[in-house]
Formats: sequence, structure tokens, C-alpha cells
Amino acid sequence: MQQVSRIKSTLVMLIGAPGEVSLRSRIFHAANLFTCMMLTVVLVFNLLQGAFNAAALVFCIALTHAGIYYVSRIKKWFAIARVGFVVICYAGVAVNYFINDGIDGPSLFVFFFTFQLLVSTSRPRFHIFYILATCGAVAGLLFMEYRHPEWILSDYTDELTRVTNVLVVFVIVLLSFYWVTRTLLNNYYREKEEADRNAAYAEEQHRKLLKMTEEKDKLFSIVFHDLKSPLSSVQLYLQAISNYDLAADTDRRIKGNLLQLTKDTSAMLENVLAWIAQQSESKEPDLQPVDCAELLDACLRIELPIAERKGVSIIHSHANDNTVMCDPIMTQLILRILINNAVKFSHREQRVTVRAHRAPDSYLVSVTDEGVGIPLATQEKLFTVGIHPERGTDSEKGSGLGLSLAKRYADKQGIKIHFLSIPGEGSTFTLVFPTANADI
Repeated sequence: MQQVSRIKSTLVMLIGAPGEVSLRSRIFHAANLFTCMMLTVVLVFNLLQGAFNAAALVFCIALTHAGIYYVSRIKKWFAIARVGFVVICYAGVAVNYFINDGIDGPSLFVFFFTFQLLVSTSRPRFHIFYILATCGAVAGLLFMEYRHPEWILSDYTDELTRVTNVLVVFVIVLLSFYWVTRTLLNNYYREKEEADRNAAYAEEQHRKLLKMTEEKDKLFSIVFHDLKSPLSSVQLYLQAISNYDLAADTDRRIKGNLLQLTKDTSAMLENVLAWIAQQSESKEPDLQPVDCAELLDACLRIELPIAERKGVSIIHSHANDNTVMCDPIMTQLILRILINNAVKFSHREQRVTVRAHRAPDSYLVSVTDEGVGIPLATQEKLFTVGIHPERGTDSEKGSGLGLSLAKRYADKQGIKIHFLSIPGEGSTFTLVFPTANADI
């Protein structure tokens, strides 16, 4: 493994790292090195066969390719090196054509390799030039051999030597074709995989952005939901103070209620904003022992004035042991959503019952109203985000997010939320705190 790693490191050093050198340059560097190695093999073969003229030409071409590699890789003059490569390749192959048996020799094979390498390492706008240049060079050589066959020389001592030399060059060119093609395909698949990863990352970021947008809408809905009711009550109290001459005790009671409502609203807003900041940081719910009766009282202090203004009475009761394990801010939001909805969909003179009690294996909080109930078609998708909001019995507007928020916050804490609704008779929503949460 160390030897393989060492070989790979050497190759990277010789042809350039992918992040530092372009693909065209890497192919060009590798092709020049590969050409030098293959020409060395041809040089040895020509010397052994006694083809000294061809061997001398091969040696000069190999030395020139080494110089081109130096100019491109070391000096980083890629454009100059490529021009030199074009000149040397076409001139060298043309000379080799005349001294190495013409059409019966291996020179035409080299044109294919030269053409593929030039196309692989140049921009598309140059390709038509290389096509015309290659076809023109081959056509010119063939025509000259046809007109002047005496110009063609041969160093081969016998037919077997010529055939062997052609075969060797053919194998070298074939391997060169394979290497360039394989390099291009590997780079294509590597870039495709990278593009697929980038596309998957972009899709994931898009999903996160949509989720963040949805979260933003939900959080705005929470702030709107939790500010609208108490601000309406404040407005109601202020109107009563300014429009009527109230008795001293009534005036004192209203101002006291107004002060308490303002305090509760301020505390609620502070909690909601703190919770929003927590959610923006994607933190888990802050589960802690909480007296659920105190949470209910805090919610009712905000919701009772709204219910009284609408003519709806709220009856509530709770057990002696009301300690549960929950996130107090999240749970208070859930309770306010359920109580507010119960009031919203109740008619005047109707009741909303809030009951908290402990069962053998759980702690339950139920909110029951005698209102309009939930249509059967809506019940199947009641906790779905984006459900069309229904207006209340006094045409109160809604966002359609309340119950989906309540369900989500309940699920985060391991609290189950159930409902039973009969159209025209009312609804009951029940929060079930599991045993682990109740037995503290």
C-alpha cells in the first residue's frame, strides 16, 4: 500500500494536482511523459533491428518532448509548449513518414494519437483547425508518396522487422488512446459525482430554507396569536375607563385587572421571545418539573377577559398533584392555543371547561367547549400545516397554524394530543403527559 501511495504521489507531482492544474494541462503533461517513455521503447527496438536512421529521429523527437514537458510543467508556459508540441508532432511524423517506409510504415498511426491528444488538451474552437491540419498533412504525405515513391526510405532489413515495428507502434498508439480516453472518462464521472453532490447539497439547503421560512411564519403567528388577545383586552379596559364614569371600586378593579393583564402580557411576551431565540438556535425543549396548575392560571389570566367580552364562561379545575416534566414556555403556548380556540368557536352563554387531573399512568389536561365542533372533512387533516383557517363564531380571524403548532410542540416534549369532536356539539382536546413525565 505504501508503494502504491508513493507511486500516486509521484504521478501527482509529475503531472500536477487536480486542484492546482487544469485537466488539459494534466493530460498534456502526462502525454509528453508517456510519449517519452514509448519513444524510448521504440528507440531501443529500432536499434536492435538496425534501423539507425529511424532510431536517430526517434531520439530527437523524444528529447524534444522532454523539453516541451519542462516548458509546460516546470516553467508553466502551457500555451508555448502546446504550440511547440503541434510543430514537433506534425514535423516529426512527416519526417518519420519518409524515412520509415511511408504508407507501409507505422507513421500514420501516430497521426491518430497526435490528433486525439491535441483535441483533448485544447479548446473546442481549435478543433476544426486540428481536423483540417491532420487531414491535410496525411493527404499531402500520401500524395507525395504517390508522385515520388523514390522519396520513401526504409531501414528495415526484412519484412518481419517492418511488420514487428508497425505492430509495436500500433500497440503504443492503442494504449495511448486508451489512457487519454480513460482519463477523460474518469474526470467526467468525478465531475458528475461532484455535481450530483452539489445538487444534493443545494436541494438540502433549499429544504432547510423552506423549513426556516415555515418556522418564521409559525413564530410570527405565535407572536400575533399571543399579543392579539391581551391587547384587545387592554383596549376594552381603556375604552371602559375613558367612555364611562365608573364607581371608585369598579374603577379600581378595572385598573387592577389592567395592570395584572399588562404584567402577564409582558411576561408572556418575554417568554415567547426567549423561546423563539431558543428555537432559532435549534435547541431541544428545556424539560423541567413544572406545576401545571400555575401554567393554566397564567393562561387563563390572559384568556378570561377575552372570554368574558364574548360572553363565554371558563370553568377550570385541577388535581392536588399537578407537577409534570415539560418545557414551560412550549406547554403554555399549547394551552393558550387550545383555550383560545375553544373560546373562539363557542357561542355566547356557552362554557369552556379546562380540567387537569392525574390518571393511573399519566397526567391529563383537557379543554372542552360546547361550540360548533369540527367538520368531519377537516378532522382528518386538523394538525396539518396550511389548513384553511376557519372564522370563529364572532368572525374572529385565524392563521390556520395554531393546532399544527400545538401538535408539533407536544411531539417535541413527548406529550400526546388527542381530540374528539362532534359537529354542532363541541370539541374536547386532551394533552396526555406520559408516566415518565408525571412520576417525578
